[in-house]
Amino acid sequence: MNAETFNRLHPVGTPVFAYPGCRPQDDANDERLVTRTRSKAEVLGGHTDVVWVDGHDACIALTHVDPVPLDEWEQARTAEAVRELGALPMPLGHGEPVR
Repeated sequence: MNAETFNRLHPVGTPVFAYPGCRPQDDANDERLVTRTRSKAEVLGGHTDVVWVDGHDACIALTHVDPVPLDEWEQARTAEAVRELGALPMPLGHGEPVR
C-alpha cells in the first residue's frame, strides 16, 4: 500500500501492529509494537512509503505496519501488560484471603 492510500484509509492515531525489524513470517521472535500512528504516511527518499508510530524513534515502512481493529489492538495491549507484570492486578476484596 502506498502512502496516499494509507492516509485515505487510516487517519493519524490508527491502532496498528508495527514491525521495526522483520515481519513475523520472517522472524517470529522479532519485535512487534502494539501502537498507534503518530503521523501521516509519506514517501521517504522518493522510494519508501513510511509512517511514524508512538513509542518508536524512527519511521517504519508501510510494508511493516498492519492496521488492526480496536478490539484486537486492546487485547494485544492487555496481553503485553500481562507479560510485563506476570499477571493482571486483582482488585482488593476479591479471591481468597491472604494468610
